Amino acid sequence: MNGDTKKLKLKRDGYMSARGGTSAFLNIYCARCRRWLLLYQKDGPGTLFRLYLDRIHAPEDLKKTKGLTCGHCNTSIGVPMVYKPENRQAFRLIPGAIVRKKSNGVLPAPETADPKGDTDESPES
Repeated sequence: MNGDTKKLKLKRDGYMSARGGTSAFLNIYCARCRRWLLLYQKDGPGTLFRLYLDRIHAPEDLKKTKGLTCGHCNTSIGVPMVYKPENRQAFRLIPGAIVRKKSNGVLPAPETADPKGDTDESPES
């Protein structure tokens, strides 16, 4: 790694344990323009319905926004919510708005997603 890159570590806490003890970094991209939006820690298996604010590792300023939109094409990605069972702030994802790619937790992330990459697993309804 050169001086411009940064390797992040997974957060290990009760939320990770409650979801099977497995976690992975995901680079989240806008599905419309394929530009990088954020680095997210996904805990456990399953579909990605929401992005918990405490699991967004970069950029830090996303945690202060009122909604999640692509800074390049202005597409709406998610809306703020509180996940009541855990009382955690999150963004509820708009179905089909993201592309996700596995990451090793190194920043900066690739600026654009491969057009043949994974599509999001968010629900269609």
